[in-house]
Amino acid sequence: MPAYMPLGEAVGRSILNILLVIYISWGLVVIFRRGKEIWISSVCIPLLILWGAFFLSIFNAEDVPRAFHAWQKYFFSSLTVPLTVFVLRINPEKWKSFVLSLAATGVFLPFLLVAKSAISSGFEFFVLPRSMIERNLPFLLPIVFLVISRLKNIYYKLILSGFFFIFFFAIIIASQGRAALVALGLGISFYFIFVIKVRARIFVPVFSIFIVFSILISGPFFFRHAESQHIQSDYIDYFSSGRTLLWKQAIKNPPDNVFFGIGMSNVRYVDEVMTINDHRVKHLHNFLFDAWYETGLAGLAALVLLWSMMIFFCLKRIKYFNGGLRSEVLALLCSFVALLGGGLFSYSYMSPQLTNYLYFILSGLFFIGRYAIHSKTSEAMVS
Repeated sequence: MPAYMPLGEAVGRSILNILLVIYISWGLVVIFRRGKEIWISSVCIPLLILWGAFFLSIFNAEDVPRAFHAWQKYFFSSLTVPLTVFVLRINPEKWKSFVLSLAATGVFLPFLLVAKSAISSGFEFFVLPRSMIERNLPFLLPIVFLVISRLKNIYYKLILSGFFFIFFFAIIIASQGRAALVALGLGISFYFIFVIKVRARIFVPVFSIFIVFSILISGPFFFRHAESQHIQSDYIDYFSSGRTLLWKQAIKNPPDNVFFGIGMSNVRYVDEVMTINDHRVKHLHNFLFDAWYETGLAGLAALVLLWSMMIFFCLKRIKYFNGGLRSEVLALLCSFVALLGGGLFSYSYMSPQLTNYLYFILSGLFFIGRYAIHSKTSEAMVS
């Protein structure tokens, strides 16, 4: 079910929350009925450390109820990790469904986004500018490419790959999502380099053309009127829509408690950091800065530890996977990179992108690296 949550988010955030509650409730029921003996996983220890580090930040919060509510939301969203690992452990054959369901979401999502934008604008726009509808497209494209590559007809492969790339790219450009454009570039770059294994002499000029074309077709919105600034620091601040200014202000005014931060979802109350030209923002538009400022070095270290550990098990054993499974794992890693790329310039560590979706992908990678090789029912998955 988490694979279909981007579709729920496209309909409305409440639908996303309902799907999450249903999934967690179902998973907990299954665990207590069928799998107490395999509930404990090595991923649970760093996850408990993360929950603990984030919880300790609450005691420094200006708005304690908001911080505790944010912690609760993060706690329930991150339950995706043990639940997904558990489901794959009791039924490893669901790995194929895991990949195909993400691909299906990637196929249907752009059509849903266009339909929603058209209806909500009275068919004045097919994609609303600055609507943030594009955030989930970059991490899904590598999975769509992977499934299309399994087709036998070379012409279908080329036509469908080109169609979906242009479709995704057009929505991102029309919605003026520069962070999504960066994420898309990172995702497809890793896909072409590590999955298709395109040589550098071909990839570099093609990717350079893609960058130039993206800037040209984006028009004035890409530079955000930065060209009118003559001072370099002002140019960068305008070009980044104030993001670099936020980061500089955060460094200049660190949290009072550097180790445990100021509480989850509380950075919005720090006027000297969150105010740009009399305009207040809610977060720092960089998941690393957000996590550091709100949960401190302890929270940021715990977050990096969990993500690194889940990736480590997969990368350590990737040489044992057969060609098909290796391609699936590499495509998921491309999705992971795309999510990180978007998080560096847009969404927070508490966003659905870096909780629900990223944790779902990491759970699959962790399962493959940690358990698939040792599962008798998944011998066909590895060489």
